[in-house]
Amino acid sequence: MKNNPLNKGIIMENADGIGTVTPAMIEARARELALINGHGSKPTEADYQQAKRELTGEEQFARL
Repeated sequence: MKNNPLNKGIIMENADGIGTVTPAMIEARARELALINGHGSKPTEADYQQAKRELTGEEQFARL
């Protein structure tokens, strides 16, 4: 099954679209990731990048 490129960056909740990804959404997810990764409440650049990838549906890069 091919992905629809028109849906890139759109978040779905219960099959209802909730709009495009906002900087506030990325910030909130980065803070969650920082807590999960043990960085406290201050996200690192890697947390922001991961949050953006997760929310926009970008492909994950292999970790070296």
